[in-house]
Amino acid sequence: MSFRSLRYKIRKYNLHGLPPPLSGVYFLQAQCEANLIKIGFTDNLRFRVKDLRSFCPVNLKLLGLMPGPKTLEGETHRRFYGLRQHSEWFLPAPELLQFIKEFAPLPTEETPEVDAPLELPAMPKPALPVFVLRAN
Repeated sequence: MSFRSLRYKIRKYNLHGLPPPLSGVYFLQAQCEANLIKIGFTDNLRFRVKDLRSFCPVNLKLLGLMPGPKTLEGETHRRFYGLRQHSEWFLPAPELLQFIKEFAPLPTEETPEVDAPLELPAMPKPALPVFVLRAN
């Protein structure tokens, strides 16, 4: 079994003992001058937030999660098309913020800490290569 298929099974069947993954349409706000809001879909919110944080240069704040199928993401994008700035990033207009407040309340206990700094495990120091000289 390859590492990729094992990782897929762990995520799909939740073999690592975590609570069930949160899925649906998420709303993440970039903590910068523009405060743009990303509207996206995920099958596992914890992993998606980690992925986004790995390449996003600013902190992200989770505003809401709306359970539902992938098609709900497209419907939400079309609804707020006039606020779109880039790809899945939208202006934080009052109508979008009110929509999030009404239809995408945050889960209470299972919400991952998005603003907390990501702590990586300490990596062991690599062993120095050993060169053996042979006499011919």
